[in-house]
Amino acid sequence: MISDPFEFTPGTTPLLVSMPHSGLQLTDAVASGLTASALQLADTDWFIPELYSFLSELGVGVIRANYSRYVLDLNRSLDDKPLYTGKVTGLFPAISFTDDSLFLPGQEPDEDERERYKQQIWRPYHQQIRNELDRLKAVHGNAMLFDAHSIAPRVPMLFDGRLPDFNFGSNSGASCRFGLTAQLEALACADGRFTCVTDGRFKGGFITRHFGQPAEGIESLQLELSQGTYLADDAFTAKRFDAYQIDPKKLCHVQPLLRQITQHLLDALQH
Repeated sequence: MISDPFEFTPGTTPLLVSMPHSGLQLTDAVASGLTASALQLADTDWFIPELYSFLSELGVGVIRANYSRYVLDLNRSLDDKPLYTGKVTGLFPAISFTDDSLFLPGQEPDEDERERYKQQIWRPYHQQIRNELDRLKAVHGNAMLFDAHSIAPRVPMLFDGRLPDFNFGSNSGASCRFGLTAQLEALACADGRFTCVTDGRFKGGFITRHFGQPAEGIESLQLELSQGTYLADDAFTAKRFDAYQIDPKKLCHVQPLLRQITQHLLDALQH
């Protein structure tokens, strides 16, 4: 039995933040089948809850996954339809972002086990998002889902070179109102410390694309934040579980900006 697939804290504002890839828990079937390298959980969205620790002060609701994306990727559809062209990871990832096999030969969870993950992890998470967005819209007249992610600054399997620091995704403008991402870019890049792009390599995953329906009063937006903005540099060379640590000097620059971005979204929802 899957226990507590997510943690949910309702908010008092029209904004809900989703954290689908920050979980670290593994099921027994997955843990026993992963390679030694995969057990380091390198593709985790590290410390996303800590980065956004200010959300409760702003009255923003949060839903965060407890299980690792190596168990099941909550940002993929149940039919596992690819979101992007080229090599990608799916609903049940078989490879890492370094294109290495995650599982020992023949040790992947079987179909019955995977079906259990769909029913006991994926469906409850998405149903909670649906229920909360509908509640927020009923209370406030509108609602927004902000899908919070992070990724290593260099992932050759997915893109060439170094990723921009702030990667906003709006499903090519279909998931939120026109002009909002441009405002967020201007805010994030205001002092020249960080680089930004909208709908570049990352246009938003299934969560952003599915729940973002501006015509129905519910918008969505994804932020793929480069981990180079807040993790210690050792994380990208050692690639060990204990090497993934927040750099306090970096955090003092990026966390206030994340708070400003969140406040801007709250202000936009009131107009």
